[in-house]
Amino acid sequence: MVLTVNIENTIITFGVFDDDRLSFSASIAASPNATEFEYAASFQQILTLSHIPLIKIDGIILASVVPMLTPKLKQACRLLFHTEPLLVSAGVKTGLNLKVSTATLGTDFVCAAACAVREYQTPSVIVSLGTATTFSAIDGNGVFCGTAIAAGVQVSLEALHQCAAQLPQASIEPPQAVIGTNTAASMRSGLIYGTASMIDGMCARFAAQLSGLPVFLATGQHAQDIIPYCDTPFVSDPHLVLKGLYYIYLKNKKQ
Repeated sequence: MVLTVNIENTIITFGVFDDDRLSFSASIAASPNATEFEYAASFQQILTLSHIPLIKIDGIILASVVPMLTPKLKQACRLLFHTEPLLVSAGVKTGLNLKVSTATLGTDFVCAAACAVREYQTPSVIVSLGTATTFSAIDGNGVFCGTAIAAGVQVSLEALHQCAAQLPQASIEPPQAVIGTNTAASMRSGLIYGTASMIDGMCARFAAQLSGLPVFLATGQHAQDIIPYCDTPFVSDPHLVLKGLYYIYLKNKKQ
């Protein structure tokens, strides 16, 4: 069994692959104050409750966009599984032809693209809705062309509340209509329909730069909050990054 772990700014998602199949996935909050022992305990409790035998996990791969959490999660894996985890970083084989600078490219972009190239047609545009809303372009030859990054839906909500004195704290809920009749409803409309419209517009611009009609892929913790309101014909794949991590693990596994 192989454990794949994706460390993001607000959430840590992990999955277990058994015989090339994702048999389990879950997520926990990404807490900067949690220790490696607390992360190990969280993994142990969740996997045990889900009847995943810890002793059968003999491979681990991590992707992280939060440098301060990376050593804690690596150590948590060592403590719990007695296995050295593989970290997606420079020198790790991804199977991707990258047209961009790898020095600052987030590993979540890389992992999602690794899965997209393997499981879907190209060209493709990947939209990930997490702490940030990100866009990735892969051309018809499977070359990773570049990205765009916008504020995520939760970040946008929090920014409105913090920077505008008369705007309340609102939640990410389906709006009743585009035209809101009170402040909370107006904020939800702006957030959901506004983000959906931005995504549609960006996808159209990305598609214009790619030769051939791309496959549009949606992933990330907020994808199901926004994608139903988009006009773009998305294929939703909530496990795009975890599967990409697994494919990268296989490319780097010592025979």
